[in-house]
Amino acid sequence: MSHVKKTLFPTLMITLASACYALGFVWCYAPNGIAFGGITGVAQIINYLIPVLPIGVTVILLNIPLFLLGWRLIGGHLLVSSLYAMFISSVFIDVLTPLHDWQPMDPMLACISAGC
Repeated sequence: MSHVKKTLFPTLMITLASACYALGFVWCYAPNGIAFGGITGVAQIINYLIPVLPIGVTVILLNIPLFLLGWRLIGGHLLVSSLYAMFISSVFIDVLTPLHDWQPMDPMLACISAGC
């Protein structure tokens, strides 16, 4: 039972944080055309150039080689939670995007709101 408790709480926290991250992204960054950094930013650019590729799916595809390299260099324990966080946040981005007509807002307000 202790092992379940030890694993369940961090997984729930990662899921909640990933949902908050995705909400900030689809509500504040994406509608305002504010570029994100890292792989998500590259996925934004690819989505802008090829709109049929959802950002979340593109993030997952771009991360595959990085996670394979990380698995080889770091090992599996830390990588599993990182892989889960990347996957679930990408899914949340693709699920939240069509649920609402996310309208642009003041860019400064968007940056401050999404960054909190």
